[in-house]
Amino acid sequence: MVYPEKTVSTLTYVGFWRRAAALVIDVVALFIPSLIVGLIAGAVLGSGNEAFVVGGIAGILLAGVYFVLMETSHNQGTLGKMVIRAKVTDENGRPITRDQAISRFIVKEIPSILSLVPIAAIAWLVFLLLTVWAVTVAKSERKQGPHDMFARTLVIDK
Repeated sequence: MVYPEKTVSTLTYVGFWRRAAALVIDVVALFIPSLIVGLIAGAVLGSGNEAFVVGGIAGILLAGVYFVLMETSHNQGTLGKMVIRAKVTDENGRPITRDQAISRFIVKEIPSILSLVPIAAIAWLVFLLLTVWAVTVAKSERKQGPHDMFARTLVIDK
């Protein structure tokens, strides 16, 4: 399939509140599968830090598969982005590559990965990173979060 390159002036960037709504939808969509993974980890490993960490890692991997597959599909976005009528593109409005989707996900998940470290001081770092993400999306010219800037992606109107 051939995708025409769009000019920067024809792209409409999706702002913070719409992206936050899409994220809520995606979290809800991932909740049941993640809960099942967590219950299995708990049943196998028992309660404690090991089950928490393994369940958390499994949940992050599950989310990674979801985001990468959905953002590189013909829909160019997750269920949440479909509901808000948005898509993830490269900086020219074309579909993103698998490498861009993976890079985007890894950078976006740094706070989640850090939250698995059982040290209370990490909570402040996680909060700070989430705040930086939100402010960056809200205030940057092209409404990009750090994960978008790193992967050279945009979230635009369909």
